[in-house]
Amino acid sequence: MNNKNGFSIGFATQRTRMIVWGMIAFIILLFVANLGAIIDAILHPEIEYFDSEHIVLGASSAFAVGIMMAIITVYIKRIEKALQDNKQAEESLLASEELYRSLFQQASDGILYLSTDGKVLAVNESFARMHGYSVEEMQGMNLQDLDTPETASGIPERMRRVMAGEFIEFEAEHYHIDGHVFSLAVSMGVIPVGSEQLIQAFHRDITERKHAEEKLQKSEANLRAIFANSAQSFMLIDLDRKIQSFNQVANERAVKTFGKEIRYGDSIYEMVIPRDREDFDRDFQCALNGELVQTEKSFKVGADELYYEFHFAPVRMDGVQVSGVFLSITDATERKQAEKQLRYQSTHDTLTSIYNRAFFETEMARMTLSRKFPTSIIIADVDYLKAANDTLGHATGDDLLRHTANILRSVFRESDVLARIGGDEFAVLLPSTDSASAKQMLVRVQEQLAKHNAEHPDLPPVQLSLGTATAEKNNLIEAFTLADQRMYTNKAVRKAKASYYAAKLPNE
Repeated sequence: MNNKNGFSIGFATQRTRMIVWGMIAFIILLFVANLGAIIDAILHPEIEYFDSEHIVLGASSAFAVGIMMAIITVYIKRIEKALQDNKQAEESLLASEELYRSLFQQASDGILYLSTDGKVLAVNESFARMHGYSVEEMQGMNLQDLDTPETASGIPERMRRVMAGEFIEFEAEHYHIDGHVFSLAVSMGVIPVGSEQLIQAFHRDITERKHAEEKLQKSEANLRAIFANSAQSFMLIDLDRKIQSFNQVANERAVKTFGKEIRYGDSIYEMVIPRDREDFDRDFQCALNGELVQTEKSFKVGADELYYEFHFAPVRMDGVQVSGVFLSITDATERKQAEKQLRYQSTHDTLTSIYNRAFFETEMARMTLSRKFPTSIIIADVDYLKAANDTLGHATGDDLLRHTANILRSVFRESDVLARIGGDEFAVLLPSTDSASAKQMLVRVQEQLAKHNAEHPDLPPVQLSLGTATAEKNNLIEAFTLADQRMYTNKAVRKAKASYYAAKLPNE
């Protein structure tokens, strides 16, 4: 553009110069043609030379001179304007060059100019700094001096594409002056400079980004490994309740629980039994609203009862908008069984498998606040347990206690609370049972004792001292105390009778 302007200005100046010189020559000729008349007029002023012919010739000459001078003035103005425009163009060019030089040097990206054979022609400060060199040190270097072998192997193909006029983008690895390798994002193309072609390349250091990507890839790989190998069931469910992903454990549990495998795109409702549909929808919607939800469900599979914990968590693909739900399922069967066992052990007597004293007292306190009155209490004490332990051994004594528990269990209802409350003492809470019914229960106990002893003559007989009392309102503690007293009274009477009959028997 600048050369073209210079050529135009120069051409105009040359043309104007020719015209001006032509006009000057014309004026000189005109002056020479009238020189004789002018000299005569000067030497012989008394002679009147300026006749009509001379006047016309002089006027014509003056008019021509005036025209010529006007034309010369116009062209001089044009020359001055052309020179001014040329100066402004030069100043604009200098400003443009200064701006480009400033942008080139201050750009945050590294800028590189190469010859077509890969020689470094110019670099900016950023490019030199990211490699650890000065700008001067990089002059004349070869691109292959900077590229790692892997990056350098792609030079021929990249040069072919660039020289074909293609603007390319790629990632490269360069050596720093200290030997470490860093990553770059490169944009490269060809620019014409006069009759030559140069390669212009922009470089951005992406080392930190690459490291972050590598960490993310490792993290994703770890998460995929956890997802695939975890003992938990994992499923990713979209907004339409379609299963988008699942692990092997989830599939195995689906087969075990529902008798079928999971398939991508299946509705999650195929894994939800009808009675749990409403609860599932509520929990799923809470997760879509951004909440974390935990719930527990049991499933009957044949004779087994399976327990699962369900954890619903929102999935935010862009960090904000919820795009689905991550469902993790933990097999809680063993934990639930252990909890049941612990609860059982905390409430049951380990020897007889009936309730223990702690549970009995808890139930008695609860029934005190209930409306199941009248409530009766029966106290039973095993006779001769100490004698059995001393003479026949503790194993026999333990059997005697187990037989007692089984006999009492066969008499009372499931709603009654049968417990072993002491070494040889048992108690029964009978809600909604009056005094008459309680006494009938005592008769049934005696009947079952007799039946057991008759059916097992080879075992030590089971004998019980019994007492009962009824609470009409919430005075169960008083009823318990009274039933205990009546049991000891019954024991004393039974003991007295046994002593009386033992004294009457003949000595052998």
